Amino acid sequence: MCIISRLIDPIYCDVYLKVIQDILGERSERTLDGVHMMHDGSWYGSTAFERSERAIPVAADTRCYTINLSHERQRKTNVPVAAAKREGLELDENQKIRQKLAKAWLPICTKVAEILPAANFEYWKLFNQLFNEPCLGHPTNYMHVSMQANFAGALPALVKAALTDPNSAGSLITVLGHFGTGHVDADHLLCLSSMGVGSDLPPDYHPGQFGILGAAIHWRLDKETGANFDATLMHGGTPARSPTSNIIAWAIHLLTIAYGPERMLNGQSSYAMVPNGTAEPTLLTL
Repeated sequence: MCIISRLIDPIYCDVYLKVIQDILGERSERTLDGVHMMHDGSWYGSTAFERSERAIPVAADTRCYTINLSHERQRKTNVPVAAAKREGLELDENQKIRQKLAKAWLPICTKVAEILPAANFEYWKLFNQLFNEPCLGHPTNYMHVSMQANFAGALPALVKAALTDPNSAGSLITVLGHFGTGHVDADHLLCLSSMGVGSDLPPDYHPGQFGILGAAIHWRLDKETGANFDATLMHGGTPARSPTSNIIAWAIHLLTIAYGPERMLNGQSSYAMVPNGTAEPTLLTL
């Protein structure tokens, strides 16, 4: 299943785009070569979100970031989402941006329930009640328990050499790793992933495409568009590209994705509770 549309609610759309501006920061402060720490401890380059010690990617040398999770295994205290584990007065600017993004994007994602069979919605609602599942961003967001943001700078125009040497043209693999190529996610079979486009590109740049590869369905990643799709099908995207060999430093490709991992929605997530006298911890299975 795949549904492509403009972002549904104009009010939420405006809020979402304002948060995207906070995430990206001023154009004059962005760079193509990533973020750098200055001698005084301040950060320079990349996007505003990435100029933080809490901007820990899901894998080394990528620009994919977990924004938040409703829950995860206790032993994972140093994983990317650990940056979001603060409350109250301890929130810094990076965490505030995460919070704003969840509140802006996930209410839009709840619209997915309107296009799914009623039985699906009731299933997620019952699961939420049985396992006391936290709702991210919206009180009726029963399905999307995780959220991710993927950043990538624009690439130069395709040239004839790319026909014989695809690597010469660059790709999303170099900045998004596994998520930058055709892949299948370990999501729950009854859950649709919801993706929004928050890219900031010059009008003559091609915004890239995203597609369900096995079904040969592709669409342009125009700003303010979104898609709900089955991530258990092979899917992937292409980068934004300049019309020439030159790239404007502030041109950025940004996707926000809310989804439901199988391991978090099947009631089988295990949590380390206490040591049991052996090398293995005692686990509580939810």
